[in-house]
Amino acid sequence: MGFMGNNPIDNQLTKYLHFLPFVEKNINIKPSEKGAQLIDDLKTYDIIINHHIKIDSYLDAKQSKPIVKNLLIKILNQDIQKELIDEKITDIDSLKALTKQYESWSKIWRAQADSIKDELTANDLNLIKSEIKRIYKKL
Repeated sequence: MGFMGNNPIDNQLTKYLHFLPFVEKNINIKPSEKGAQLIDDLKTYDIIINHHIKIDSYLDAKQSKPIVKNLLIKILNQDIQKELIDEKITDIDSLKALTKQYESWSKIWRAQADSIKDELTANDLNLIKSEIKRIYKKL
């Protein structure tokens, strides 16, 4: 879902296509202090998602060459097999760390959101929603 800017062409498009669900207009809305706090915390979530994407691409690149690794293991000695096992352990540890990041961030953000939910404005909720959508598009 893209946001349209504040230039004249976008304003005309918005006027003619306002009935479509994907046409939204981005008005420079400033969040309240509490809303800004939650949006800032979403930046931490964005960093975790970026880390997740890096790990996924790293693991995908490693899995794209399993035939070569299997041949090397058969041809060469047990030392390479031990290195591969150590590599797998490192990968598992990085996935565990990523999972802990997700869990700890989620608990903190949920508690903070619950504590200030009555103080948020409709604009805050819209800004938070658009930020979450932006982050999820990465996945």
